[in-house]
Amino acid sequence: MYSILASGKNDISTPDGLKGVEIGISQGTIIEYVTDRLLQAEGLTPEDIKNVAVPKMPDRMALLGTGELKAATLPEPLASVAIGQGARVVVDDTRHPEYGYSTYAFRKAFIDENPEAVRAFLAAIEEAVALINADPSKYKSLLLETTCCRNR
Repeated sequence: MYSILASGKNDISTPDGLKGVEIGISQGTIIEYVTDRLLQAEGLTPEDIKNVAVPKMPDRMALLGTGELKAATLPEPLASVAIGQGARVVVDDTRHPEYGYSTYAFRKAFIDENPEAVRAFLAAIEEAVALINADPSKYKSLLLETTCCRNR
């Protein structure tokens, strides 16, 4: 889940308000892809979109919080943390779910050599999804801890 957020220090509230505004992203990643696709789906042209590289998510959040960045794209659960600190959702992938998919990929050779490991991995993912969906608040602190800190 990805959100393009506006800093609480400005009055941007619609995708149109992001025309020509620098949006903090990490270049060459799904964040950049989702940012461009969401804004284009909302009617902005590639020329309207002004991405700026801020690769570390904690830095992006901090700059968004101080208003040094007027906007930034963040994944969950960081988007929710930023909202709790005053940021506003301008657009997110719930409006355009075709752009927020996650993918797991395995080389064919790995699958051929480790079919049970692949099955176990996929079963573990399904179990984790079910547990999180059953009680999201139970896992919020773990998600924040593992997502926030690995990029420092």
